[in-house]
Amino acid sequence: MRATDPLDSRPLGLSWDIIDIHAHFFPPGWFEAVWNFFEKHNWPINYKGAPAELAQRLRGFGVPRFTVLNYLHKPGLRDSLAEWTRDFAASQPGAIPFGTLYPGEPGNFEAARRWFLEWGFRGLKIQPLVSKKYVPDPDMYPVFELMAETGRWLLIHIGTAPYPNEFTNLGDLEKLLNDIPGLPVILAHMGGYEFERALGLMERFPNLCMDTTMIFVNAGVFDAR
Repeated sequence: MRATDPLDSRPLGLSWDIIDIHAHFFPPGWFEAVWNFFEKHNWPINYKGAPAELAQRLRGFGVPRFTVLNYLHKPGLRDSLAEWTRDFAASQPGAIPFGTLYPGEPGNFEAARRWFLEWGFRGLKIQPLVSKKYVPDPDMYPVFELMAETGRWLLIHIGTAPYPNEFTNLGDLEKLLNDIPGLPVILAHMGGYEFERALGLMERFPNLCMDTTMIFVNAGVFDAR
């Protein structure tokens, strides 16, 4: 691969390829709503643009592989968002599609099974802060067991950053890890702000990893919440 190739990360001086495991992409319109929400709460968005433009920007930064993550704030949007994710990932070199579910929505298991076994999705992104659903939701356990069986990753946002609610308790993640020992889990943002406790969990559970995305969260954001 030539050094000028946009999929080559070696111009950065590294001997390995970079995978951005925490990259969000949403359909146009949806993306703008997410940006507006964050900016309303003192969190500026540095990179805006069409999804394809942002994917190309990542490749231009020397990141040849990246996830396509999104999340749901209400039921009824699962299937259309998954179809968009599938089609967008297929159009982008290096894209790794993840699905997302709203816990308790009928058909979640069937949808996840289709995504994993037919569409090639590599995991799920779950956002309890937004969905306001507990991680150890009975509806989700069959899905999590399927993920353990098929080696699919659960990337989950749980912790007190940028603000907490009752659904972001690391104890819920600990229960899930105890209940389904083979489930591969990536804890987003190193469990911020609960870094010490999150590191302790990673020592106990070999199937738990963490990403370092946005770990330096300014405590001044989301003050009103």
